[in-house]
Amino acid sequence: MTSKRESIMASFATQLATITVINGYNTTVVAVERWVTAPDLQDNDPADFPLVVLEEGDETIDYHPASMAMSSISFKIHAMLKGTTTVSPTTLNAFIEDVRQLVESNKTAGGNAIDVTVQSITLQHHADIPYAVAVLDVSTEYLHDVDTP
Repeated sequence: MTSKRESIMASFATQLATITVINGYNTTVVAVERWVTAPDLQDNDPADFPLVVLEEGDETIDYHPASMAMSSISFKIHAMLKGTTTVSPTTLNAFIEDVRQLVESNKTAGGNAIDVTVQSITLQHHADIPYAVAVLDVSTEYLHDVDTP
């Protein structure tokens, strides 16, 4: 049986892959990857950009009566762009909006969570290479039976 945590992360990976101009977004995502550590820009093929990386994070568990628990998972979504010489702020902001819009519209993570929120957005610019990354810190809460997390 698949855990709720896995179902939530898989739902986001699937949903992030739907960010395309055809679906009404400003950007078309070329690849979505799941990592357990922060991604390294140099490890990715230039053909894979725009790239979204889900970096799995910590989970806190609050136990309740009747063998129930409320869990909160924190994870990061790295929205990564590559330009020819630089990445324009307009292009980066449009990509951030696309990712944020998708996260905010997927409040239940495919029916697996109670709530999903973007906690913060951090920008990482790279002066020596034409990449830009927006890191969205995301939190999701879900209720589950203690025996089936």
